[in-house]
Amino acid sequence: MGDFEEIRAFGGDADSLLGAGEAKWYLPVMREADHFYSVLEGIKKRSRVGNGMRDSGGDEAKRAFDRLVQPVVGEVVAADLFGWWSEKYGAGETPAYDRLGHIASFVLGDFDDAVMELDADDWSAIRDALAGEAEDLDLDILARLMTELVSRGALD
Repeated sequence: MGDFEEIRAFGGDADSLLGAGEAKWYLPVMREADHFYSVLEGIKKRSRVGNGMRDSGGDEAKRAFDRLVQPVVGEVVAADLFGWWSEKYGAGETPAYDRLGHIASFVLGDFDDAVMELDADDWSAIRDALAGEAEDLDLDILARLMTELVSRGALD
C-alpha cells in the first residue's frame, strides 16, 4: 500500500455512508525519515540561538541519528557521518539539522533530489565513511548506496 496504512471499519455509520459492506480509510503512515525530520524540527525549536550544538540538542540529535542509521550502516559509519556533519554544519549559530536529515534519508534509501540538497562535500563524506567500513557492511546495502553515489558522480 505504499505510504498508506489501511484501516477498515465495519458496520455503523460507515455502512450507511458508503453502502453495505466494508468501508476503507487510508491514513498516511509516517516514514522513519519523516519522523527523524520532526525530531530535528523539535530540537531546532527548543535550541537556544547562538550556542550552536552546545546546549541546543546535539546529544539528542546524535541519539536520534544513531537509532535511525546504525541499523543500516553500523556504529562506525553512523559515528563518522554524524561527526562529519557536526564539524561542518553543527558548529554555527544555528546547526543545519536539515542536512543531517538529508544524510539519514540517503542512508535509508528515502532521498528525494527535488527537496533534499547535499553538496559535493556531503557526497564525498558519505563515500569516505562507507568506503572505510565497506568490508563490514551488508553487501546489498553497500551496493545500493554506492550505486547512488556513482549516479551522483561522488566516486573517483
